Amino acid sequence: MVTALNAHREVPELGYRASAAEVVAAGEARQRLLGRAAGLAAAGTAVAVAISGPAVWVGLAGIAAALLTMVGWVAQGDRRRLALDRMAELGEPPVDPAPQLRPLVERRRAALVSQSHRHALAGTVQRVACAACGRRPAGSPAALRLAGEPELADQVAAALETRADVRLVVAVERLLSSPDGNAVEPVRRLLA
Repeated sequence: MVTALNAHREVPELGYRASAAEVVAAGEARQRLLGRAAGLAAAGTAVAVAISGPAVWVGLAGIAAALLTMVGWVAQGDRRRLALDRMAELGEPPVDPAPQLRPLVERRRAALVSQSHRHALAGTVQRVACAACGRRPAGSPAALRLAGEPELADQVAAALETRADVRLVVAVERLLSSPDGNAVEPVRRLLA
């Protein structure tokens, strides 16, 4: 299973076709995990209700396993979202290898460049920059690096508020959660 952190490192290097394959694979994994979680929860509940005494712990273990399975379901959702972001960022290829995903990509692109999303993201960037103005900064290494460059943070926030650029939005989202301090560089290039 790919965790959200590992998916963050893997998805940005993928091309459109590989990102489409990631979306499909993550969607299938989510379906399997959801079915598994439902089965474990139902079995655990049935055992817990039908059997009293010490065996009730078996039922509770089934319910706990279902909850842990849901953690994997959430991670697969993150993997799928990151791959959709990459597809939205790359734009339409000359020959679409996954036309069935086009509506998903378009919805994701619209959500990324929506005014409310861009303004919320700009507010987050400004809060990160303000963290360097007296409060102890918190966040990913890349966000901390951005906090150390308040002029750049102001430029990023201004660009997010005025430009509906899906590449900039995706780059800033990556920056805010990236364990790599160099995630600032793609944002800097997009502002140049």
